[in-house]
Amino acid sequence: MTRYELNCNTSIQFDENNKCISSFVIDGEEMIYGSLPFFSVKVRNKKGETSLISGIDFTYVSKENDVFKYTHELMDLDLIFVNTKDSLNVRINIKNKSDLLLEQAELASFGLLDKLKDENEGKGEILIPYNEGVKVTNLNRRLNSPFGYIEPT
Repeated sequence: MTRYELNCNTSIQFDENNKCISSFVIDGEEMIYGSLPFFSVKVRNKKGETSLISGIDFTYVSKENDVFKYTHELMDLDLIFVNTKDSLNVRINIKNKSDLLLEQAELASFGLLDKLKDENEGKGEILIPYNEGVKVTNLNRRLNSPFGYIEPT
């Protein structure tokens, strides 16, 4: 595991073997609620059918400085972490080893806090980027709104 310390009393720990953010501490308080794969890649075949390859499906190869190397039968993937002390930037490089089209790479899936603010002892908020941004503090209200969550396809 690799820990990155930032100037704003924040630390982020990346678990390269489990391919996840395992700790996210702000002002001494742990913000992580569960670990999810930190990256995924969507590929498309010649018929237009898509498949999602989760970080779980990759094999950890090595770490060189702050570059974490992974492999999969369809591609090789590098996660490049750059700690500026004010922020932690992550880039992804992918080498395609197949005839599939690399359609999308996604980073940063991790759970923050276990409850929203309107729940008993909750602290969390969800930012939804429609209408110049909306903060959701109640999950029931979010799910029952006319703009409920729709899983991307």
